Amino acid sequence: MMKSQLPHLHESKPISEMTAIINAMEDKLIIRHGRKNKRIFLTIRGERQVLFLLNGHINVVRQWDLRTLANMRAPFVLGSGVPSVDEDNHFVIRAIDDIEYALLPMATFEKYLDDLNLWKPHATILTWMLMWYHLYHNMLAENDHGRTAHILLDALSHESELIRQNTTALSYIQDRTLFSRSWIMQFLADLKRSGKIELKRGILVKFNPSD
Repeated sequence: MMKSQLPHLHESKPISEMTAIINAMEDKLIIRHGRKNKRIFLTIRGERQVLFLLNGHINVVRQWDLRTLANMRAPFVLGSGVPSVDEDNHFVIRAIDDIEYALLPMATFEKYLDDLNLWKPHATILTWMLMWYHLYHNMLAENDHGRTAHILLDALSHESELIRQNTTALSYIQDRTLFSRSWIMQFLADLKRSGKIELKRGILVKFNPSD
């Protein structure tokens, strides 16, 4: 059976630490609202930004090749400590549904961490983020298309209801890899024939990797 640690990593998301930072800085944030498909850049005029996601779901997309790295839902704090080379290699955030969010420049965010003594929960978040980044890139570095696609189907089966009901298995895999559309369609068709997956209008209804 093809298993990955991605679903477990989502389950171990440090929600209490993220909530603690959001609540402590709430009166310092300018709350904004974004509609579905809104794009938010984490580098603005050369200055790194920290995103506070208060409500809704987002995609984290690699800007240089538009590969989706993950779906995230509120509460979430993103931007500090995320690996980056320069502005062109940073990430862009894409709203999956209507969202409520705020941005803070990195320097301001770090000052508040000092002032409010929030470095401990921040360190927990950074550790989790680096684990997520490491696991995801290790998966994408594999040359085994079938294993990678199985891992992504497993991850999709553990996504939130909103993601699962609004994302086809084809687009979930295609958005995260460089696999051709025809290869993915054939892969899904083979799994469907063998009874390992059930699809309804392309939506993953059931995934039975051990069958």
